[in-house]
Parts: sequence; structure tokens; C-alpha cells
Amino acid sequence: MLGLTRNHVFTDIYLEGIAPNVSNGVRRWTEVPWYVFWTFQWTTMPHEFGHWARARQSGGDFVYSGYTFPIPEAQMRLPQPVALEYDALASVGGFEINNLMRRRTTTKYYMTGSEHPN
Repeated sequence: MLGLTRNHVFTDIYLEGIAPNVSNGVRRWTEVPWYVFWTFQWTTMPHEFGHWARARQSGGDFVYSGYTFPIPEAQMRLPQPVALEYDALASVGGFEINNLMRRRTTTKYYMTGSEHPN
């Protein structure tokens, strides 16, 4: 899961590269925003990929047109008429990926006992 791996890398960048070089007062204001921003970014891309994969399965496409902070701009293009089940699959495809990432993160947490995104 590329999104989780990138999140792990950016967590390490903060913990090993930035945090040791700033005071505790600054760290208190930078740590949570760093984690929230990068976790959101690295989980959004796989989420959008889930929409793309399911749209392609239904004969359509999920087209990226740009990026507006903090999310990509995209449009789902499904063939018309589209069967209800394919329409639903394309809509929930992103949440399928979210569930897979959650499952992997939870499993790693119980295996290692660490909150660090492994």
C-alpha cells in the first residue's frame, strides 16, 4: 500500500529529521498538523484510485483534472445507462481502499503495539 508507506516515510522525516531540531514548544504546534496533513494527503490518493478502479470496472473512467488544496479535482464518467450496482461500486470504491488501509494499520498496531504507522 503505497499511501501507507509514504505516510510512514513522512512520519520518519518528522520524528528523525525535524523533531530533534526544534524545541518542545515549537514541536507542540508542528507535530499534529504535520501528521494530519501528510496522512490526509497519502490516504487521499489511494482513496481516489479506488474510485478509478471501480469506474473502470463498469466501463467508465475517473478522470483527474487538477489539484485544489487539499484534494484532487476529479470527475467520474460512467457509461449511460449504467447498472445500479456498477454506479454504486464506483461510488464506494474509495471507501473500499480506506477499509483496506484501516485493516492493515490496525493489524500492524496489534502486531507491534506501536502507534507509529508501520
